[in-house]
Amino acid sequence: MKQDTPYKGAFKGKNLLVIQLESLEPFVVGLKIDGQEVMPYLNELKLQCMWGSMQDQTGQGRSSDGEFVYNNSLLPPGERPLVYAYPNNHFFGLPAVLNELGYYTLYAVPYWGSFWNCRFMSGQYGFQHHMLRDDFRAAEAGETIGWGLTDKAILARVVPELLNLRRPFYCYAVTLMSHHPYEEVKDDEQPLHFSSQFDETLLKEYLKCCRVRDDQLRDVVTYLQSSGLWYNTVVVFVGDHDARVPDSEMALLQPDKKYDKVDKFIHDRVFLAIHGALLERGIDFRIGQR
Repeated sequence: MKQDTPYKGAFKGKNLLVIQLESLEPFVVGLKIDGQEVMPYLNELKLQCMWGSMQDQTGQGRSSDGEFVYNNSLLPPGERPLVYAYPNNHFFGLPAVLNELGYYTLYAVPYWGSFWNCRFMSGQYGFQHHMLRDDFRAAEAGETIGWGLTDKAILARVVPELLNLRRPFYCYAVTLMSHHPYEEVKDDEQPLHFSSQFDETLLKEYLKCCRVRDDQLRDVVTYLQSSGLWYNTVVVFVGDHDARVPDSEMALLQPDKKYDKVDKFIHDRVFLAIHGALLERGIDFRIGQR
């Protein structure tokens, strides 16, 4: 950043924790279904943060493209996942920059290191250390959903590591819940009640997952507060890519029941919230993903 801004250098030497939230789009902020808030805690949390949305600029690499964009400020190729198309390219992104500034850099995802080539690519981006599936403590009852650990369970394993790290640190933690096709919430669990127009829709399943995730986010923030990291760390919550809900189903949320390709382009965005002591609170912005 050559241009001066109110925030340039404001967080020099501060810890940085980025929590990548699978498939989280900003249209769920403030959304109500038949009078029920889909993400009531997120609606409160955003008022404590600088928050907004970013144009989804991922391609075939989906989550891995999101990681690439955020850590390198570059765009991925549209036709192939970057992690397989150009794994041996030289990258000098945020982890590498922070390494040179004395940060301890850690990439964490409770999944196999071969998935999206993340064991190799995290090192390529400059992360000095990684936590992968076998590095996470085994799940206890109630700590798994969908592909693996819940958001709260992930942070319950990552945060103790962070508390023992050399400061400052940069940690990029990847979550797994709320993953397409959103079949994680059991039929006998009804976190939200829907009218018949939502029957047999992917949108319904997605919103159910968002409601369950909302409770997890509350627990994550509570845990970060009790650990003390919430107060001395810049914490970023960010979606990796869109949810791929069909346009015909997104139309159910519109007053005129219409949602075309132009609407999709305008609203093809991911959620972003940044919590830090010096940031203005409740600020809503729209920017590009990189």
